Parts: sequence; structure tokens; C-alpha cells
Amino acid sequence: DARAPAPARFSPPRRDMTLDKAPDASYKRALIKKLRQASAKLVELDAAGTSTVDAKTAAERRARAEETIARSLDALDAIGVRASDQEVVNARGSDARAASARDEKRRREGEARRLEDERRAKHARANRAIGKTVKSVSLWRLHSMAKNEGLGDEGEVSRAATETASDAERVDGKSCNAGMWAVAKLAKMVPEGQIGVEAYDGVVKALGCAMNALARRMVDMGEDAMDARAASTTIWSIATILKTKCAAHVDDALLRRAVSGAANRLNTCATTANAQDAANALWGAAKLRKMLHEQCVTALVHVLASGEVRTEEVSSSLWAIATFGGDGWKEAATYAEPLAKRAKDMAKKQPKDWNAQAVANAAWAAGKLATNDPNVELGDAKQLITLLIPIAKNLSLSAQGFAHVMYAAGAVVVDSRMLADCAKFASKGLKTHAATLTGADLAAVVEATHALKLGTSMSDGAQLKMAIINAIERGMGDFDWQTVGRLDFVIDDVFDDDEAQSIREKLNVRGTAVCEETDANRMHIERGSADALLAQEITAPFDELSARVLIVDDKHRLITKRLRRVGWSVSNWQRFSCGDHGTGTSWPETPDEFYAAAMVRAPPTKASLAMILHAVAANVRFGGRIWIYGGITEGIRGVIADLPKGLFEQTRLVMHDDKYGVVHCVRSSAQPDKKGKELKKWREKKTLDLSDVMTTEHSVPWVAYPGLFAGGGLDVMTTLLLRSVLPTIERKSKLKVLDYCSGAGQIAAAVRAKAKKSRLWLLDADACALEAAKRNLSDDVEFILSDGWRALEKSDRAFDLILSNPPVHLGLAVDFVPIREFLAGLARRLRRPDGVAYFVAQRYVPVRAIAAGTTADTLKITRQGTDDAKFAVWKCVARGA
Repeated sequence: DARAPAPARFSPPRRDMTLDKAPDASYKRALIKKLRQASAKLVELDAAGTSTVDAKTAAERRARAEETIARSLDALDAIGVRASDQEVVNARGSDARAASARDEKRRREGEARRLEDERRAKHARANRAIGKTVKSVSLWRLHSMAKNEGLGDEGEVSRAATETASDAERVDGKSCNAGMWAVAKLAKMVPEGQIGVEAYDGVVKALGCAMNALARRMVDMGEDAMDARAASTTIWSIATILKTKCAAHVDDALLRRAVSGAANRLNTCATTANAQDAANALWGAAKLRKMLHEQCVTALVHVLASGEVRTEEVSSSLWAIATFGGDGWKEAATYAEPLAKRAKDMAKKQPKDWNAQAVANAAWAAGKLATNDPNVELGDAKQLITLLIPIAKNLSLSAQGFAHVMYAAGAVVVDSRMLADCAKFASKGLKTHAATLTGADLAAVVEATHALKLGTSMSDGAQLKMAIINAIERGMGDFDWQTVGRLDFVIDDVFDDDEAQSIREKLNVRGTAVCEETDANRMHIERGSADALLAQEITAPFDELSARVLIVDDKHRLITKRLRRVGWSVSNWQRFSCGDHGTGTSWPETPDEFYAAAMVRAPPTKASLAMILHAVAANVRFGGRIWIYGGITEGIRGVIADLPKGLFEQTRLVMHDDKYGVVHCVRSSAQPDKKGKELKKWREKKTLDLSDVMTTEHSVPWVAYPGLFAGGGLDVMTTLLLRSVLPTIERKSKLKVLDYCSGAGQIAAAVRAKAKKSRLWLLDADACALEAAKRNLSDDVEFILSDGWRALEKSDRAFDLILSNPPVHLGLAVDFVPIREFLAGLARRLRRPDGVAYFVAQRYVPVRAIAAGTTADTLKITRQGTDDAKFAVWKCVARGA
């Protein structure tokens, strides 16, 4: 019963060019052609170098061409054609060069045809999208309300907005753009609390849906359907509606696409914009934190600086560029220079054209730009502020506008001849705005008083200080933590010792309370995010295989406990150690079987999200469900746009309420790449330059991973700390040094470079950070994975020097727990009698208030004398040491 052998698979014999062949003319021509083509490929490779392909690919292509040439020559020789024959020489020389040139020309022409075909296809799609358009009566009714009549009857607004959403897919570009503008304007007008809750919710939802429909229409028509007016209005409208309650009802991913398209279009047509278009585009982009291309900014600034322009347009554009500067655009001051000059000229020649809002915007922007980059001297900004102060004295400024003018005067330190006027202006403003001045506004006024030394004014100094004291006592109960920190930082230099001590005691009480409220709110965000996930239709598993779920970063086990109760088999992976709930690991363990589902707490950075989702994709089976949950302030609306390409499908965002949402998606059948298999594929190789903190040039090879603070490099705060501390360390010292919240080990690396014999310990809660640190520092360093001091609770280990840049922000959320726990356990870890600690924090962090509740009896904290405008270095020693 033996099986019959399978028939052999047919393979046609391979014809080798060296086999005997008849020396006919066609065969010879074929060999000459093959020789010419291979030689042309060598000419092409010699001309291109490695500019278009990598070196390995180029080498492989060269080897194949040379092999073809050798085989062709052998075959030609076999039929009596020698390498010295003229036709062979030509094939390898002039004919090959000509063939290469023809091939290159054909490639260029083909690429040009391809681009033209794409352009025509895109234009055709836009024409098909436009199709037969209609005039939407409801849309233009909304436009009339927004332009002339105001909100009017909320029922009529809801009906018109709903009908506009239905008509949107058939309106033309002009109508679509007008509709977006109208919807945004009306969204600003909706009076919360003045109409019934049901009517209010109806208007807000209808306007949000109308904006979605109009934005989708704009995206479908394509960038080419926009001119400069349409592009700038799109950006302005979306920025405006996202500041209103309607934001809870818009499709964030869709609006992002519309903004990106408008920004791309503006890059090509900015020179055709008028002043209003330019101002709207810059303002909207700044509100959206959508950085425009630098050439586009240059063109828009030129329009504003050289054409006919209003003060409101110049001031809002200055505000926008200053905002980009605050977000880290180093060239902001340079690009704003023509605008600052134009605004200065307008303030000098047309002082009556300035209104209160324009003065406030221009003053704040000039103050920011003048101090944004110490290497750029923006003299026009200081002159602009000097000219705006007398204009401001004659205007009815808002409380915020008054504070902006005072902030600007202090930022540039106006000339001494202006100080008396500034003192009077400040004293009068504090009285005028006593009922409406916020804590942030008051802090700006007090900081300006400190910078300009207005308290020493012979005529108004005493009166000003009394007005400040009254304002502090009046507003104390409403101060947020930033106000407490800012006031605490400057009161010693504004008031006498007794007055300062009395104010500080009150600030400490308020600061302790508000910091505890902030930490409680952080936990509220965690619970709100968890509730959003648990409210989804996550049914109990129906068998053992479908019960396996990977839960990522459920640090407080808010999800884990609930799922286990209903039958899920839960595996946890968290990068950060957190309390008693688990130790962080840099990468998830590979399961025996793929997980059926995964639930991911949205991380604070895009880079962290990408790394997590690649790991999830590699461990969840095809078709498995994934939920990503978090808050609007944490960027949950933008998650879909940031998902790794191809790994997930059927994506949708479900908002639980106006604060929290969940992204649903399904694992696609695409195979994960190597980035999903192991951490080392995410390793970023860099160079850490320590020259700014050492007395000599010094840099070291460096490794980082996604999500590390400052990208694993040396940020401005750590630089300030090291500049303050390293000079106090002797090169031959043998200190025991702890780098607390070490990250990738930047502080420890600088200490090791200064004092090579010192012993180093690095402590961090982030497992990925310590993985990087282990590669950045030598084997004699000790690494401690710990949430705060927990890993050292059973140890009496103490240190000669402790250095830290403790985190205060987790993404956009504020978290004082790390710095509070650092200060609370610090005294025990300082070696007696000479142990000392230094840490750095933003000036607005209420350090004394945080310490007052935990370290008053154990730790003495003093501020170091640094002149930095944003950050401060603090020194700590144990009391009784």
C-alpha cells in the first residue's frame, strides 16, 4: 500500500550564455546590448555615488552589473568577438554613457508625468467632490446672525446649524469657508448659564456637528480649492471653536486634517494674503500650537510689516509669534523683528489708533520676545513698551491688560525716567482692578515691582507696597499654586523682613492646601479616565483563550481589579514603578499565547505612545481589540492620528463626557516590525555635550529611549543646576553622590567628569530611563529602580551630595508627589554633618509651601543666588547638622 512517488516538478533548463551558440548576428546584437546596458548601469552608479541609495545597495548593484559584463564578454569571446573590437569598446564606453543619459532623461520625464498625473487626479477628485453645488440658505442665515444680528433665538440657531450640516457636502468652497467662520463666531456667543440647560446643549452640539460637516467638506475639496483667505479662515475658525464648549462635539482628527491642509496651502500662497488673513492665520496657528513653515511666517510678517495694517492685526500677530517663542521656537525674536518695528512706529505716530486689547497683546508679546533669546537684542521691543505705557494710562484696560503692561515693563526693565510713572500706574491699577485682578495678574505686577524696584520710589513706593499687601490678603483664598510660588519668590526683595515673613506664613498655608488639591485632582483624572474605559461595552470573556488581556500603565490598578472580577485573565505592564502596585519594567514579557485584547492608558508623549503600541501590536493576536483611554487635556483626541501605520484598523474615538474619551481599534493582520519585539530597537544614539557646564569642551556618547525627559539630553534646568553645583566640587574629592530622578544619567555623567573618584548612585522610577543610564555610565555605578525613596526604606544609606531635577509635570498634568516625597525623605539621606542637596525647579513652583508641611523640623531650604528669569536652584541641609 505504498504511496506512489510524487511527480518531479518541471524546471526548464537554464540557458547559460557560455553554451555553444551559432554566431548569428541577432545573438551578437543581444550580447552587445546586454553589455551596453550593464556598462550604462556602472556609469549611472559612478555619477550618483550614494546620494540616492545606501552604500550596501549600491555595492550589490555594482556587483551584478560587473558580473553581467564579465559573462557578456565571455559569451562574445566564445563566438569570436574580442574585447578589443571597436563595437565592444564603444558598448563599454561612449555608447554606455549615451545610454545612461537616455535612461536618466526617461526617468526624469517619467517622474514629471507621474507628478502631473497625480496633480490631475487630485484636481479631478476635487472637481468630483465639488460636483453640483447648492446654495445653503441655512448656512448663509448663520452667516447673517454671526455678522449682524448676534445669537438671537437659540432654537433658530440649532435648526440652521443642523440644516447646514446636512447641506455641507454640496456647498462650494466660498460657502464652506463662510460657514466655518459663522459657526466659530456663533460658538463664542453661546451664553452659558443664561439659557436652559437643554437649549444650551442643543445649540452647542448643533454647532459642533456643523463644524464637523464643513471641515469634512473642506478636506474633500482638497488644498487646491483654497486661496489665502480660505486657508487663514479655516485655521482661525477651528482655533476659535476649540476654545468653546462646542469642542466636546467636534471630530478632533478631522479638524486636524483640515488645519494641516490649510497650513500646507498657506505655505504656497501666503504672499497673496492681506493683513487680516495674515493676522488670522498666525493667531489661529498659535492657538492650535500648529507651527507654520518658516517661509510662510516670513511672508505673512512681510504682509503685515509693509502693507496697510491695523493695530489689532499687528498686536495679535506679535502675540502669536511670541507664543511660538514660548513653545521653544528659538528664532521667534528674529522673525518678529519687522513686526516689532512696525508696531513701534505705529505707537509713535498713531497713538490714538491703539485700543486696550491691542496694547495688552503687544506689550505682553514685546516682553516675551525681548527676553526669549539672550543672544538676540530686540531694541524695538523695549522702545515699543516704552511708548505703550503712556498710551495705556489713558485707556480702560482690563485687569489682565494692566498686568500685561506691568509684566512687559519689568521684563525689559524700562529706563529709570519711566519708573515714577510705572509706580503710579501700578498703584492706580491695583485699586482700579481690585475686584477682578486674578492671582496670576497680581503676581505679574509684584514681579515687575521687584524687577524695577518700584517699592523704593520716593513718591509712590510706600503706597504701592500697601496696595500689594491689600491685594494679596484680599485674593489669598483664590490663589492657585503658581501664584503662591511666584509671590513667594519675590516678596523678600519687595518688602521688609517682618512684612515678608507675615506674608510668607499665609502663602505657605494657602500653598500647602492648593498643592494637595492639585494632587487630588491628578488622582481624579486617573479615576475619570478609568471610568471612561469601564463605561465601554467590554463584555466578560466567553472562553479561556479570549480572557487574556494586557493592561498597560494601570499604575493604581483601577482597571485591573474590575476586570478580574468578571473573569478576565490580566497581565500588567508598566514602565514606571508606582507605590505598592508593582515594579516598572522597560519592556513587556513575551506571553506563551497572544493576548486577546489590550487596554492602554494614554502616555504623556507621542514617542512613548508609539513605543507602547508597537509592543502591544507584537503581543496581541490579529483581530484583537485595543482600547486607549485618557483625558482631553492629555491629548486623547489626537491619538488616532498618532497610531502606528498599518497595525490597527476600525479606529474610532468615543467620548465618555466632555473631559475623557476612549479610542477603540482592532489589531490588523499586518505583521509587526522589529520595533515591536524588543526595547533595543528603540535605542537612540546621541552625544551628550557637557561643555556648557564644564570649564572645558567635553562630550560623551549617549543613549536615550522615547519618553525620557528632554529627550535624554541636557535641558536648561539641569544645566542651571550643574552650573551652580559643579564649581563647589573638587576634582580629587571622593564623594558619595546620589542622582535622584536621574533619567538617563545626565547629572551623574557631569559629576563623574568633574570628580572621577566619586561614587555614584542613580535612582529613578522609570525602568527605561535606568536602562539608558546603564549604557551611559560605567559598571561601578549603582542603579536603584524605585518610586521615590521606597527601595531604600530598609537601608540607612546616606550621601555626601544629592542632586535632582525632580519632575513637576507629567505631560501637561501637574504632579507634586515626586518633589514632596523627595523633600520629605531628604534629611534622612544626607550624611552628617556635611551632607548637602541641591535641586532645581521652576520659579513658580511653591517650594517653601510644599516643604512646610513635611520638612519644617528636619530640613533647612534656601534659594541659591541665580539670576535666571524662569528657574531657581535650592540648597538643602539637615537641621541640627
